[in-house]
Amino acid sequence: FSPDGRQVVTASSDETLRLWSVETGQVLRILSGHTHYVRSVAFAHNGRQLVSGSKDRTIRLWTLCPWSDKTHALFGDALRQAVFVLMCVRAR
Repeated sequence: FSPDGRQVVTASSDETLRLWSVETGQVLRILSGHTHYVRSVAFAHNGRQLVSGSKDRTIRLWTLCPWSDKTHALFGDALRQAVFVLMCVRAR
């Protein structure tokens, strides 16, 4: 569940995450990027990011923005990729 309790995120064997509205039960977003089933997912304390882990041996940080979704591969190829976070900022 999101920190405000309004959304829930689920991990799936179809390699996606789904973000749901608790109030309506509707899928708000389907997030894809993993190449194997997703084992775990959690909201960051700010409610604007998700962290997911997959059987594809990657951990992904997802930034949820009203205007786009961004994903950042944190670890992959036996933990040889660099770690970075991209801030979700509205363009002016």
